[in-house]
Amino acid sequence: MRWLLVLGTTLLAQACVNHTELAMQSVESTVLHSNKISYRELESFPGNVVCGEFSTRRRPKGDSYLPFIYRSEKVDVHPSREDISIFCSADPAKSLHGVYGINFLGKDKATLLAIREDYVRLGTALEQYEVDNFMLPRSEQGLDALLHASKSTPVPRRFREGGYLSALPLDPWNIPYSYSASAMAGVKGSYQLLTLGADAREGGIDENADVSSQHMKYINHIEDL
Repeated sequence: MRWLLVLGTTLLAQACVNHTELAMQSVESTVLHSNKISYRELESFPGNVVCGEFSTRRRPKGDSYLPFIYRSEKVDVHPSREDISIFCSADPAKSLHGVYGINFLGKDKATLLAIREDYVRLGTALEQYEVDNFMLPRSEQGLDALLHASKSTPVPRRFREGGYLSALPLDPWNIPYSYSASAMAGVKGSYQLLTLGADAREGGIDENADVSSQHMKYINHIEDL
């Protein structure tokens, strides 16, 4: 039995080392001067996440290090403070609640997963709209632009017959999701979907927390643990 414990401990240590090595390789393939990179404070977290800091200076000083996060076989060398707080945590669900007030435990989990399902449906429809019309609906056109061809500028040129959804989903409190889009000439558009929670007001925690499509990366991460 003892040798099984030793073997398990060895394999676990190797897995951590491998992910750390993959993290460093990813940083070195992403930033310039990869042969000059030095690292510090490398640490592994649940979900095969590796966090740490790197410097591209030959003789790095304390303030020349930058944070990075390695997860899902990709590296982010410009993580936000929120990303660091949640992904680089021994308890991402607790950190999510601390940062955004979003509770992934108890009855709130089912609500969050229902919101995620709606965001996936809406996101798929928006992607199809963008493929057909080379743009996303403007914020002013709203999600109704997925049901009927908008009459306002810019008018979709190749709107799909029957639209992109038969009906718009409502949030768990039967309130329409809000939609906002941003785009620049020659740049792929981006968008945000949002529910203000049970109280329909900005801010709040637990069932009253605001949940946007930008939070889904955290929800997906926690759900996969």
